[in-house]
Amino acid sequence: MIIGPVVLINYQPKSEYADTAKALDLNLDDLYNSITDVKLTSFNSMLSVVELIEDVGNYLIKAAYKTQAAQIDAATVKLDKLDRLLRYF
Repeated sequence: MIIGPVVLINYQPKSEYADTAKALDLNLDDLYNSITDVKLTSFNSMLSVVELIEDVGNYLIKAAYKTQAAQIDAATVKLDKLDRLLRYF
């Protein structure tokens, strides 16, 4: 993934890249496929993805905390019951 300034242009027909491929000693098909494989996204789209990752991360942290808190509460209840049982004897 490349993040940074990007110059956006329209893709030219494949034949327009023939001279460039020849000058770079590259196969025209490989060059064109590489150019058209580049995925571009807007800043707002990328920001939405980052916010989604943040939201999911926060949800997972809160869920883990609640699970751990529930386990601690359950252990505390068991200890209280054991304590009452021991006092009974």
